[in-house]
Amino acid sequence: MRESSRRSLLRFFAGSGKVYVRLGELPRLGEKELRATVPVIRPDARILLDGRTVSASLPGRKRALPLFAATPENLFVFNRLNGMNSLGTISAELGTHTGWTQPRCFAHVRSLFLHLVERRVSIHANTVARRARGCTG
Repeated sequence: MRESSRRSLLRFFAGSGKVYVRLGELPRLGEKELRATVPVIRPDARILLDGRTVSASLPGRKRALPLFAATPENLFVFNRLNGMNSLGTISAELGTHTGWTQPRCFAHVRSLFLHLVERRVSIHANTVARRARGCTG
């Protein structure tokens, strides 16, 4: 996705009177804000599974980009990055599925999501609103 396309997409999601998070700011968000983030896989990404690795074929790239090991936990999380579930919801569901503690689940979900953002495969379907400095409303 070109930089201008990403900016246009984020402008589309932006509402008036609030400052919205840019994709590059996601890794610096606090846990509360990240839990509210609703991720989605880019619609133009073609996802490939070779049995051990999940990769993505992206427009403009000649080779598929390896994303992560195809473990049951990674696949469980990845399949929920569908634009309908927040990272907090995915984390809770992962805990039910694996029996892991919530801190471990959220760390896993956060790590996979941010890795996919870094690889330009995932974006956040909603924007996490932050108050502008000095604003009260």
